[in-house]
Amino acid sequence: MAISIRVEDDKAYISSPFNSDFIDKIHSIGSAKWERQLRAWSVPVTELDNVKGMLREVYGTDGSENIENKVNIKLITDDDVDLDDIQEDPMTMTLFGREIMRAYSRDSGVKVAPDVTVVGDYGSGGSRNHPTIWFGKGAEIYIYKVPESLAKKAKVPHMTVEIISEPEVDRQALIDEKKKLLKRLDEIEKLLQNG
Repeated sequence: MAISIRVEDDKAYISSPFNSDFIDKIHSIGSAKWERQLRAWSVPVTELDNVKGMLREVYGTDGSENIENKVNIKLITDDDVDLDDIQEDPMTMTLFGREIMRAYSRDSGVKVAPDVTVVGDYGSGGSRNHPTIWFGKGAEIYIYKVPESLAKKAKVPHMTVEIISEPEVDRQALIDEKKKLLKRLDEIEKLLQNG
């Protein structure tokens, strides 16, 4: 699911992938409400700039045209570690505003998300009542296409974080933005000629 914002009258409706950090942040807006049928958060339009800041902080984008550079990240486990030592949810690893991997039970194995590669020992495990994803010392998690602003401030407990690529410019996003800007310049020129 992509991030989208739709404005109707005095309300803004925000759709985004599930992320507990974003939910915690949007709850700081007293009037924010989860609209179950729309599968979106509603907030007063006056809070839209605030919500966009929250989206950028958690997901690296607010869903608008975003040409922020993307980088690739490598995480290396410092020791044998369970996911519940790294974050609150022991069955779904979430970093950089997206799901990295998930296990459904202690014996299910681990499903790795697109644009993620894991090298080394890892798997699902733990006990029946406390399942988790585990990593052996030196396991490497490669996460591709991370917004540069999120990558630069990344800190993951029990893991070393490295940016392993130079920023990649999203060429298509630049082309799309150029088209929109040229179209807007034409509109401005017409307004100036008619004014």
